[in-house]
Amino acid sequence: MQTLSDFQKKRDILFCFDSDGCVLDAMEVKHRRCHGLCFIREWGLMDHFDEVMDKWCEINLYETTRGIHRYKALVIMLERLEGKLLHTPELETFKTWVNTTPMLTNASLEEEIANRKNQELFSKALRWSYALNREIDKIPMDDKPPYPGVPEKLAAVQEKVDVGIVSSSNLEAITEEWSHFGLLDHVDCLTSQNDGSKSHCLAQLLKKGYDKDKVVMVGDAFGDQAAARENGVWFFPIRVRHEVESWNQLLEEALPKILKGQYDQAYQQSLDQAFEDSFHAGG
Repeated sequence: MQTLSDFQKKRDILFCFDSDGCVLDAMEVKHRRCHGLCFIREWGLMDHFDEVMDKWCEINLYETTRGIHRYKALVIMLERLEGKLLHTPELETFKTWVNTTPMLTNASLEEEIANRKNQELFSKALRWSYALNREIDKIPMDDKPPYPGVPEKLAAVQEKVDVGIVSSSNLEAITEEWSHFGLLDHVDCLTSQNDGSKSHCLAQLLKKGYDKDKVVMVGDAFGDQAAARENGVWFFPIRVRHEVESWNQLLEEALPKILKGQYDQAYQQSLDQAFEDSFHAGG
């Protein structure tokens, strides 16, 4: 397994995989035990725990906003609670910052706080972000395993094509989690948030010599689809609530199609429709 700078292609076809919610069954546990729980604690909503947790999980797991950046998810959540359980005077100001800052990170938020007089919401957001990071670090590794059958299926994919990780998680987390389950043995190249956005990483991988019609981005969120489209490569969805079924389809249908040169726009459109439908199925 190589980093982006060292990696050289071995085969003509490349499959790129997101991590959480695509390979690892980690989305639910991280949002319920970390993101959502820390939001409830920071905003003092324990008396409305079930209602608030349900809203948080809908936004981050089961709606088309699945996989959205944590601060953008926070804005949506505060908007939905405004005038009901919360009143947040700074919300529009914070929303503007989230939507316009060139670097949406804890460090950039710290800089913004240092330069602001009215900073209550900004400070709460930062405390929440750091708190959820601490909670994520406490999750036992075996509580965020690969989906059933994924190690074997990933190995089968790598027998035919190059395999890369294209994830917005940090390098240390990916390395630790994938190594724990023996998944890095089936990976040729690892990229992470340390290398840049998913779109940027795909663009850099294309420079290794792959034709765009021989690269597939595999992911579970619309951000993965957008990164694929921005680079003109194919997108294969791991559908929420149908992850095992999606992996079976990838191995039995998508992989043979691209090996035979039959992965085309008609097939992509059918995949996109099934992906969109999965967010409206309600379970």
